[in-house]
Amino acid sequence: MSLFFIPFNRFRLLAILFAVSLYTNAQPFVDILSISNQQFSSSIPQNSSLKFGTSDYFVNVFVPKEFKNGNTLLIRAAYEDITCKPIPAVSPASLRFKAVSAPIGFQFLSKNKKWKSVFLAIPKLSSDFKSTSTDNFQMGAVSIFTYVKNDSLKFKFGLYYNKEFFGNFFVPLVGVDWKINSRFSLYGILPTSYKAEYKLSKNLYTGLNFRSFTRSYRFSDGSNANYLRLAENQLKLFLDIYIKKFVVFIEGGASLGCTTSLNEDINYQSQPNYPYTSLFSKYKDNFVFNMGLAYRIRFDRTQK
Repeated sequence: MSLFFIPFNRFRLLAILFAVSLYTNAQPFVDILSISNQQFSSSIPQNSSLKFGTSDYFVNVFVPKEFKNGNTLLIRAAYEDITCKPIPAVSPASLRFKAVSAPIGFQFLSKNKKWKSVFLAIPKLSSDFKSTSTDNFQMGAVSIFTYVKNDSLKFKFGLYYNKEFFGNFFVPLVGVDWKINSRFSLYGILPTSYKAEYKLSKNLYTGLNFRSFTRSYRFSDGSNANYLRLAENQLKLFLDIYIKKFVVFIEGGASLGCTTSLNEDINYQSQPNYPYTSLFSKYKDNFVFNMGLAYRIRFDRTQK
């Protein structure tokens, strides 16, 4: 049977998509397709007049397939396009990086349905894509184990790994999903993402979202530095507006630390004419804004 043609009813679809949600920070929904853009600008502590800005586009697609034994194949495709530049822009000190990943793996369900485990491999290409090379390739993996105490309380733990350009990157994962009442829920996996969500009405949800994200991109233009490392932490208020199965999401809040750095083995500061020097620093906390559109399935609301 084709992976992209699966004859199942709505309730069977929700069960399969719930498996996919375990990889998306165990949220009570899954985005089949999502597109978003994040904007952030700031300055370095040493020089407030030196501004820095990023515009980051994300596209994500999910495809699940459940087998007769209850195990589920999970496939995801993700694309990122980020532009880093000083403000005002000074040519040529503007950088653009892209990342393409295709996580694939399985969810396994225990016979008593109290335990769920997810294992995924995450191949990724991440660079400025000015040339193609195996040096742009990264390999990662994630494992998440979920203990279902009851319908309102779940405990999760696991491990994330990625072969970043700066070295092996391990992140222990832990989380609690707690549906406190019909309106208020806590869910996610720390330290990557965690949400406190409140249901305002049938089609409006709001709350607080913490996000931490570290990744690296390869230079391929023969410059003196061979990768850029980007680390960001954010605390944002969010508003989700549902129109049937589509949702417009808006987030605004503060960065809790944003750092861009070059390969630590390269003393770029000793190169006064190096055009990208001003982009690499720890930046002052400032406002960050994100908005997007998704085709979303929620498991706690009826959608026709």
